[in-house]
Amino acid sequence: MHRTNCPKTASCFRTSRLLVDELSLTKEQYSITFQSRLNDKWLKPNTDKTVIEPAKSVKKNILLFSSAFVADFLETTIEIGQEFKDLFKENGGIKLGLAASLNSEKK
Repeated sequence: MHRTNCPKTASCFRTSRLLVDELSLTKEQYSITFQSRLNDKWLKPNTDKTVIEPAKSVKKNILLFSSAFVADFLETTIEIGQEFKDLFKENGGIKLGLAASLNSEKK
């Protein structure tokens, strides 16, 4: 995994670690991936490539959350909520969920 000294990247890892700790997840139950990329210089592993692995294994249901966003954006809802869900199902997955971001209003 490629890491940088970027405060935003560190914040993503910290938020993920806090959630993992709160949910008492084991290393086998989660992974940290990166959604956005424009070229090969972005952080890895890439989420779109990573959702294929569990779909082909026994993990047929997964839940994704975006620790980098404090609100749901089209990038999140369309890319993860639709495109990655389709990719997951095309490779044998059953259900890919997207946890809602904090947002500013209750839904």
